[in-house]
Amino acid sequence: MKKNIVIAALLSLCMYGTSASAGEVLFGAKAGLVDFNTSNSDPAINGGIMIGKDFWRLGIFKAGIEGEFTTSVVDGEIDNTDADFQSLGGYGYIRSRGPVYFIGRLGIVSAEVGDVADDTDISIGAGVGFRGLGLDWEVEYTQYEVETYDVDMISVGILF
Repeated sequence: MKKNIVIAALLSLCMYGTSASAGEVLFGAKAGLVDFNTSNSDPAINGGIMIGKDFWRLGIFKAGIEGEFTTSVVDGEIDNTDADFQSLGGYGYIRSRGPVYFIGRLGIVSAEVGDVADDTDISIGAGVGFRGLGLDWEVEYTQYEVETYDVDMISVGILF
């Protein structure tokens, strides 16, 4: 039930975000290393997409909302068993302005660790971005709580 609520909220967020008139619409892709933070585990490699919308300009910051989906492109391993990671969530974010900028995100995410854990919880992220060649290049750390797993993802992404 929680997963259906998160999915419905995320889809509504994306539809509203692309139709509102103020601010910039963001589209992006990312890839990163997912660490399951448990003994006897190897990391997974995830890829993902995002869509977002800037809504507010607050001095040197802009703030908005974004939806994101990631999934394993290379499975990790927990206790010698393949383990993938999937996440679907909605975030509020701030990004500072300038050619080099700070990113902060807080959101609600539905995430799965293989067949062993499935949970909807708060996720937090922080990173840094660089503007160049007509794109925004971002390096970000995101933490997820999935039942008994503290999952960390370090990703590199681009925004169009």
